[in-house]
Amino acid sequence: MDLDVCLIPQEITEERINNKTVVVIDVLRASTTILQAIENGCRSIIPTSSVSDAMEIAKQFDRDSILLCGEREGKKIIGFDLGNSPFEYTSDKVFGKTLIYTSTNGSKTILKFHNVKNVIISTFNNLEATASYVASLSNHILITCSGKLERFSLEDAVCAGYLVNVLKEKYHFHLGTDGAVAVSQMANQFVDTYQLLMNCSHGRFLMNIGMGYDLEICSKLNISKIVPEFIDGKIIKKVEVQT
Repeated sequence: MDLDVCLIPQEITEERINNKTVVVIDVLRASTTILQAIENGCRSIIPTSSVSDAMEIAKQFDRDSILLCGEREGKKIIGFDLGNSPFEYTSDKVFGKTLIYTSTNGSKTILKFHNVKNVIISTFNNLEATASYVASLSNHILITCSGKLERFSLEDAVCAGYLVNVLKEKYHFHLGTDGAVAVSQMANQFVDTYQLLMNCSHGRFLMNIGMGYDLEICSKLNISKIVPEFIDGKIIKKVEVQT
């Protein structure tokens, strides 16, 4: 089975998606926040590409059953319930709720795969669980880095490389493209994920706007066995993997 990696979403083509399992990565912070919300018992997460779309979807629900969630320029959207910090998504806030979620990069990337059968959300926190689950599907894999504003992001590429290396070494996947080879090599150069996040451009941006406290949880490896999956327009907990 082959591994392919898109370093930015603009590399996605129908040919590259066709008959593949897709893994979406947005370390800072959509993937990490989505995972935290699923861990803490939200009913589901509906990703949207814009604030206006989120507001329109919200009209379809009883307001008490949903939370409007997301960020622009790293900060909570005015009038929304939650921003994009994983620490906001505590069980007392999200348990049993449907989250309508929009972010600058991650939610838009996820929506690009609305017609794909298996779309997995991954980050440093659930790498081993992701690898175990996608390997069980016995399919070729496309890993897509969300990047930042259509540009390459180091943290997503390194996270993709960590995942590639687990799939290669533990599950005998083949590095099918130059993108897969590149992130595999890149991951070997960054063994300290916290230092990586502190030094990458988006990590520095978050520190500058007073949200540097998110970097520690976003950098933690394999603290979750949950695998979120995007199915029929919603992100749900697909499985809890015993790694």
